[in-house]
Amino acid sequence: MNWKKMLGVPADDLPKHTSIKIAVLPDLDGLYRHVARHMADVVIANNKAGKPTSFILPVGPTGQYPEFAKIVNAERVDCRPLTTFNMDEYLDWQGRLIPESHPMNFRKAMHEMLWDRVEKELRMPAERMFFPDPGCPERMDEAFDTYGPADVCYAGVGYHGHVAFNEAIISRWYKVPEDEFLNARTHIVAIADDTFVINSVREAGGNCEIIPPFAVTIGMRDIMASRHIEGLFYCGHWQRTVFRRTLFQEPTVEYPGTFLKQHDSFSVSIDALTAAPVEAKPL
Repeated sequence: MNWKKMLGVPADDLPKHTSIKIAVLPDLDGLYRHVARHMADVVIANNKAGKPTSFILPVGPTGQYPEFAKIVNAERVDCRPLTTFNMDEYLDWQGRLIPESHPMNFRKAMHEMLWDRVEKELRMPAERMFFPDPGCPERMDEAFDTYGPADVCYAGVGYHGHVAFNEAIISRWYKVPEDEFLNARTHIVAIADDTFVINSVREAGGNCEIIPPFAVTIGMRDIMASRHIEGLFYCGHWQRTVFRRTLFQEPTVEYPGTFLKQHDSFSVSIDALTAAPVEAKPL
């Protein structure tokens, strides 16, 4: 299927062209509540079955985390059997973790938006909130081997199709073979120029100097090993094409989000603004 032909198709008609389940929420608040409810229901179901739960979690979006904490506290959901794997973390120009004082620090964001908001007696153990470490990438892989695979990976897709910070190496000299790309585990990456720009626009008012130049990310192997992948699309106009490429473009390393639909259990949660057809018009 030519994904470009899908750009102008109304959101309500997309299910005619794909078997992937698409939940279109009216606005961002509705999307956050929907994802939070999904997270809570997975934990509740596993608790009833006497099984632990594990999630791969992004920083972006983050609005679902306070909503999840509200559900947990109100419904007394026991999150002590929950393990979380953070997708990625920014690194400075020397390939070292940025300090928690840095506005882009993901570890700090996860504690403030999630861990700190869950009541202490219901809270997931801090030692089972795993974050990738450039000093020892294998430590994250060992965590997946011990507590994985994840029950759910909540995955956004970036401008260049990246999932976590997995994106093709942009070089005229070197290409990563597909089998190696899909089998990659935790590793260090240089932020691609287009990702650098769109992140600065979305997250820093266009101030590129705030965006760190490197990152450490979990690999596609552990993402695709998840029992379920929930694609999250929430960025409005610029992500409309990303959403449709993810669903309809042939899988390629050049646009890694396209691999997600090959998973046996992949569905999408998206807000109505982002789900709307792609339109081109002058400013």
